[in-house]
Amino acid sequence: MRITWPLTLIALAFVACSGGDQPKAETTGQPQADPRVEATIAAIATPAPAASTAELKELPLSDLSPEAVAYLEGREGPAGVAVAVPSSGAVYTWNGHEKFHMASIAKVGIMLAVMDQASKADRQLTEEELSYLRPMITVSDNETASILWNRIGGGQAVEDYLRSIGLTEVDPNKETCWGASYASAHDMALLFAKLALGEILDDETRRVAIDLLQQVDPSQTWGVIAAAPDERPDGTIVGVKDGWYPADCGWWVNSAGMLLPATDKPAYTMAVLTGQQSSWEYGIETIESVGRMVHERLHAP
Repeated sequence: MRITWPLTLIALAFVACSGGDQPKAETTGQPQADPRVEATIAAIATPAPAASTAELKELPLSDLSPEAVAYLEGREGPAGVAVAVPSSGAVYTWNGHEKFHMASIAKVGIMLAVMDQASKADRQLTEEELSYLRPMITVSDNETASILWNRIGGGQAVEDYLRSIGLTEVDPNKETCWGASYASAHDMALLFAKLALGEILDDETRRVAIDLLQQVDPSQTWGVIAAAPDERPDGTIVGVKDGWYPADCGWWVNSAGMLLPATDKPAYTMAVLTGQQSSWEYGIETIESVGRMVHERLHAP
């Protein structure tokens, strides 16, 4: 296991069921673009052989990684997996359309809805918005998530945004429990792919979103991107958002992320969602094992 996290810290990513005004996090300012990352973003956004997300053909995960399917079939509890590979024109799925509780991966939808509202108003994100977005994504802060959820109009606003970009398998909670929203692995992988390919947001807000997903605290960068090498070519983009919650029927443990290499290896986005896991560690083991098998198939030497 890559990490051993004290249970007292697990509350950081629990489902939040109440909002209200909270003290602001420290203002950090508009992130500055790294030119090496900018080059990778530009290359991924317009790769000649790549398909848009609307053109991706759905194929079984066994076509990409039969060993991952065999592994999943032996694991306890339900799981859904999706891997979008634009250069192959495919999204590979295993139980990809079953919907799972989102826990803190719901924060990605909140972030993008906030950014979309700013983009449509033809303005930059405000310092205040950034001061909430950064802790919500990088340390999975719940209070700032609830503040933004309430400010943008709650689950209905997030749903309206996601439907507007063609995602129908994410069902935001209509009350205050943003973490009790539902999503399929298929749509979470596509959401990250839309972000990676530049299909959503304007260029500036998109860069901020990717920047925040790259800056997630190291203690929370387990999951689908755990197989990415620690030493990477300059300009490689690795972003992730994980979520977890100890429900009465077992743990929800989820991970969604992107790997956009600054090499000739294929870029991909991936989501693994689980439920009824016997423990937090068991769920992470499932996610990281599948992520490693997929990565080895796509980025084998």
